[in-house]
Amino acid sequence: MIVYKCHRCGFILLKSKEVLQPKEVLGKLGLKRCPRCLAPLSETPKQIKLTPRPSYRRRKKPFIIRLFK
Repeated sequence: MIVYKCHRCGFILLKSKEVLQPKEVLGKLGLKRCPRCLAPLSETPKQIKLTPRPSYRRRKKPFIIRLFK
């Protein structure tokens, strides 16, 4: 899931499953400014943040190996 947000207030402009250029997002929405804070929206991204998808296969407790002598 790709989320496009306002750089000033964090308002979610669009959620998409496909990668879109910022110019396409602005054209699709027909916006020049953020609806919440009225900050001007630019075609060049201010920040790109990648976060991994949560894995449900991970163990809840860390796996510990104990060695006895």
